Amino acid sequence: MIALIPIERDLTIWAVPEGAVGNYHLRVGISAFHLPLAALVILSLLHVARSPARPRGSAAPIVALALVWLVVCFAVSPTWRGVDALFHLVAAWAIWDTVRQGGQPSRRRLLIALCTLGAAEAALALAQRIVGGNLGVDLLEAPGAFYTYGPVVAVRGTLVHQYHFVTLVMICTAAVFVLLERGVSPNVRRLLTAEVLLLGLVVPMTFSRAVVLAVGPMLVVLVLRYRERLGAATLSWITGLALGAIASIDGVTGRATASVSSDQGSFDSGRTERLREALDIIGDHPFTGTGPGNYVIELQKDLGLVGDPSVKVLPSHNVIFHYAAEAGVLGGLLTLGLLAALAFWAVRGGALRVLVVLAVPPFLLLDLFPYTWQLGVVLTGLWLALAQIAGDARAGPDPALGTSPAVASDDQPANR
Repeated sequence: MIALIPIERDLTIWAVPEGAVGNYHLRVGISAFHLPLAALVILSLLHVARSPARPRGSAAPIVALALVWLVVCFAVSPTWRGVDALFHLVAAWAIWDTVRQGGQPSRRRLLIALCTLGAAEAALALAQRIVGGNLGVDLLEAPGAFYTYGPVVAVRGTLVHQYHFVTLVMICTAAVFVLLERGVSPNVRRLLTAEVLLLGLVVPMTFSRAVVLAVGPMLVVLVLRYRERLGAATLSWITGLALGAIASIDGVTGRATASVSSDQGSFDSGRTERLREALDIIGDHPFTGTGPGNYVIELQKDLGLVGDPSVKVLPSHNVIFHYAAEAGVLGGLLTLGLLAALAFWAVRGGALRVLVVLAVPPFLLLDLFPYTWQLGVVLTGLWLALAQIAGDARAGPDPALGTSPAVASDDQPANR
């Protein structure tokens, strides 16, 4: 499945409202990664049906309540977009649960796959920066113009937007640090140290401001807790980040100048207006919301833009407000509770899990990719699975990687 993530293009579009062909928030499509993803969901549900067990962990009740409430909201306002949203949320759970119950070899393969994906995506993005756009690899690269800041293009790898790309890069960067901490051979350590430099290099080339809120806290954890074991890799990452910023200084300057000299919409990229739109929808649908997946559909109706492809309507760019709009006030409160449970779970799992968890929250609170986009929800599942591995590895490195045994944490059940 991870190998198919770069092929984000829709193989087929099976539910497209009028005027929605170019809007990913209205249409429903099937991509290459959906094929193994559907198989994983089916197998996970069959496993639960055969071996029902009471969910473990302090977050289990709120997760179960949130899922039940989303199903209720879907029943009130059913659409194909709702089917799509629920499927991908269940898929994210299936990815995490499979890794949670999996053995060390499967976890090792996941780490290696994420590291390999990160290296390939970063290398492609660097090539895009050099040539100033797509390389012409139609199978992998998304069509359409690149965003530019000053004379510089914002790189996006195989994905359709640079903010989606930087979210993927941050998850892969966390995977590199987890693999290094679990223990690898000297040659592999050198390769991973070089990779983390490459991953750091392309981060500033996306011109994401939210990523600063992830990079800063991650560096604090690395310096305070892992400066001896991961010191070389941390220095390599910092070097890559600095070189990437220097290489993109013209674009950084151009974006900063435009932000401070323009109106509020330019300064915050329309985030304030998106929140106002969300509040209006919440006020109109306080109980069961618009139904999962229906935010943009309802917003188009409110703005009188149904069937108008010339204006692209966007979600709220905040996961709490988004689910308060799609699942009512209770949905927003449950989302807030899930974020609090995530923070507790991270701290309880140790510094390495905290490091992994810090990679994504800025994009949950200031962007839309991790919870509204098909691939984004899948990556959220991979991110949570990676955090599971990081917490379970806190007692020691992975014996499959040639070092001392790792002891599972107390929320790790017996292997299947």
